Amino acid sequence: MIATKDNSGPAQVSGSPFVHPLKLINAQQFAALGGNHVVFVRPISGSELGTLIPEASQMPEDATFHLVMAANGVPMMVSDSIEALNEWIGENEVEVAERH
Repeated sequence: MIATKDNSGPAQVSGSPFVHPLKLINAQQFAALGGNHVVFVRPISGSELGTLIPEASQMPEDATFHLVMAANGVPMMVSDSIEALNEWIGENEVEVAERH
């Protein structure tokens, strides 16, 4: 099955009668689906965090943090503990999407 899409119209599909519509949207459209209600959580080192968020450049470079990002890639929260992370997720009524 091959699905192709350009900006001129609907996707063209060969070899299959169905392609899930989420496979055919661009990155901006995908990010807009979740808004600030779908987040991704990933571990991040202090050194990497400092390059992503300039205000965090003073964090210990060898420490590991939990970074919460909105579906559009905007950092929303950084934590050094799983307890604080879970509390923030509960208070902000967001859904955590699994990354794979």
